[in-house]
Amino acid sequence: MAIDKKDFDLMQQGQMTDVLKKELHMLTAFQSSLGSRLTPIGDNFFGLNHRMMPGRLPMNKDVQGLTFFTRPDLNFSTDNLVSLRKFNPLLTENANSLQRIIRCYLDPDLQSGQGRFYLGSNPNAGAGRTEPIITTTLVDQNQAFIPILTNTLISLSGWPDLEVPTYTSKAGFYGEEMFFADGIFDYNRKFSLTANFRNIAGDPINALFYYWCAYQSAVFEGTLVPKMDNLAAFRIDYNTRIYQLIMDQSKTQVRGIAACGAAMPTVSPLGAKFNYDRDKPYNMASDEISMSFECVGAMYMDEILIREFNNTTVMFNPSMNGSKIESTMTKIPITALGLFNNKGYPRINESTYELEWWVFKEDYVVLKPYMDVGEGDIPAPEFEEGD
Repeated sequence: MAIDKKDFDLMQQGQMTDVLKKELHMLTAFQSSLGSRLTPIGDNFFGLNHRMMPGRLPMNKDVQGLTFFTRPDLNFSTDNLVSLRKFNPLLTENANSLQRIIRCYLDPDLQSGQGRFYLGSNPNAGAGRTEPIITTTLVDQNQAFIPILTNTLISLSGWPDLEVPTYTSKAGFYGEEMFFADGIFDYNRKFSLTANFRNIAGDPINALFYYWCAYQSAVFEGTLVPKMDNLAAFRIDYNTRIYQLIMDQSKTQVRGIAACGAAMPTVSPLGAKFNYDRDKPYNMASDEISMSFECVGAMYMDEILIREFNNTTVMFNPSMNGSKIESTMTKIPITALGLFNNKGYPRINESTYELEWWVFKEDYVVLKPYMDVGEGDIPAPEFEEGD
């Protein structure tokens, strides 16, 4: 079989028939032993590479993806915080302060106005009264995750490998042995994750974990108390759950998902911030913060994690519920994801595994005019001439 130059040029221009394309690829496969260009992956699934050639297999190019930290449910009510001096800065009236951001991050009920009853440790305040709504424009009350941790995360390591426990029999007369599976494949034990964060101006990462860890210790000590329903349910309110997604090259398809059962931060790396070195004009010790999380249970590639991830989003934003999502929310088109960066609520499509981002309809309407505007159509700003 021979293919002349004219047919080859037509194929390069996309004008060849499928039959001729297949014939050309079969010819190149015969001459090079590298296999067909049309079906390199399928060929390697189907048969053995008995020519021991490297083949035309594309490399796996999945990207790191996203890491999500769910918000805990601490009791940062006023009556609780006044009982311990170190928490007094969180009582600031400045709605856009770092302390207010941390308070709303770690106690979502303060913004929601759901009217949950708090049990303050202040005996003069009385138990069972509702806490006034405390707001800030810098924390989205409908967001189930902590954006600043996702956005500044550099690395997360320590996920345990799965292993099948085995039993090996005693050796026989000729040293022969036998073995079989002797345990569960799931990982239900405790393990540690190490997260490295890039700190930013204002030192918010150190401050966030300082108050988070201090609250855990104060609850153990009895100085601070959890909310009434958490106490009644014997629920640990300072836990978070860490979701790790692996994405494809387009960052739209979920290739893998993992999560721990529950996690808690155990280290406040605040000491290094106060080290002194006269030769350095700036304190570089807090540029990167290493945080340790104690975790229990590791789940991988289990589709129930997709349902639980979506349910977590719905818990904080009921409009993301499948029955009402189309009436109140709008899915951001893939071409407009850049325009809506730092906005939206994640949802994993359980059928296609697409990581979808949704915004409220009114927010979508505000930015929609910019989706169809070309760079040359954006009006230049006008400045008044100075005196």
